[in-house]
Amino acid sequence: MSAEGDAGLLARLRSDAQLADAVYEGTVTNPPARYVSVFAPIGSDDSDRLGGPSNVNETTYTIHSVGRTVEQAKWAARRVQSLLTDYVIEDVGRLTHPVSIGPRLDRDANPPLWFLVDQYDLTHS
Repeated sequence: MSAEGDAGLLARLRSDAQLADAVYEGTVTNPPARYVSVFAPIGSDDSDRLGGPSNVNETTYTIHSVGRTVEQAKWAARRVQSLLTDYVIEDVGRLTHPVSIGPRLDRDANPPLWFLVDQYDLTHS
C-alpha cells in the first residue's frame, strides 16, 4: 500500500464531476442515492522470507458501487471502470481491473441497496 497510490486513486474518482460528491473511503453513513466506496488495503507484505525479502509489487483496491436501484449501482460501476481501468498514477503505477462481482441486492439495508464489487490492482512501477 502506498499513500500516493491511495491518494491518486481517490483523486481520479473525485475528478469526475458526477462522482465528486459520492466517493467515500470505507463505510458510509447517511449515504446518498448512489455512491462509491473505496476500501484500500491496510498494509503490505514486506517481511523476510526463507528465500529472501518479499517484494510485493501489487496493491489491490476493492470498490463498491452502490445505488437504490440496480441501474444506479451499474451507472456508478461504469463510471468507476471508465476512470480507473488502465489509469496510470504518476510515479506510482498502473491500475488494472481483474475482478467484477454483481449486481447483488443487500436486503439487510434499509432501504435495500444494489451493489457491485470491483477490484483494481495497482502494479507499482
